Amino acid sequence: MAQLNIQNKFTKQLKLLEENYRHPSLQTKKMGSADYFEARIDLHYRFRFEITEDGLNFMTIGPHDVGLGKK
Repeated sequence: MAQLNIQNKFTKQLKLLEENYRHPSLQTKKMGSADYFEARIDLHYRFRFEITEDGLNFMTIGPHDVGLGKK
């Protein structure tokens, strides 16, 4: 049941991302000098993505450290 809740939250955040990747609810941050960004699903879950010529490329989605590619 918790997994479905995170999926629903991600779907909501994805809609915000499509409209404006800098939406305040996403708390988007550039990760260092790389062209990668992190954004928030909720307090504990994050996702990492890059913006390409073709659109968005999602790299990781998961708990905070996993969602940022740290574990």
